Amino acid sequence: MNLPVKRVFFSLIMFTLCLSVVVAKENIDPNAITGGNQLVQYTANYKILRKGKEYGKATRTLIRTNGVYKLELTSKASAFFYNIFTKQTSQFTLYDNDFYQISFKSLDDRSFKKAKRQTILFDHKKNIVVGDSEGNGWQKNLQAKTYDPLLVFEILRLNLNSKNFDTNYKVYDDAKIKDYLFVNEGTE
Repeated sequence: MNLPVKRVFFSLIMFTLCLSVVVAKENIDPNAITGGNQLVQYTANYKILRKGKEYGKATRTLIRTNGVYKLELTSKASAFFYNIFTKQTSQFTLYDNDFYQISFKSLDDRSFKKAKRQTILFDHKKNIVVGDSEGNGWQKNLQAKTYDPLLVFEILRLNLNSKNFDTNYKVYDDAKIKDYLFVNEGTE
């Protein structure tokens, strides 16, 4: 992938995170997780910008149906003949004041490349996480405070209300447990 396209998606991630701070401050009760309250449903729409030029759009939604939350992030961007479509979906519930993950699915479809897919299923009865990344199956032990690649951003967004929130998170991704470290480098 060429450098301008990488910058577009890096900008999307940072822009999404920055705008999420505003959504978190306006819509989320600071006791949403620890107080046993329900999370506020929302839809956030974004423009994917680079140097003031719009390259696409993204939408993130959180909905709750029958006690199950569905968090979804979709994006469409293009530069010249290069198109990118991504979709990530995370399902979870809140149980005993914590996140109880159910599943994660992602699709990354880019021009001139084979679409990448990933699925992660959380089996709490067997205490395992089962995944498939590009046809390669994997299994890990279920670990506390280890999240899927989309839910980790929602947890960070919710934790921004706290003065002493974590900036280190563990994430199941591509058959590994990765360390995500979030650093606030200021406002763009």
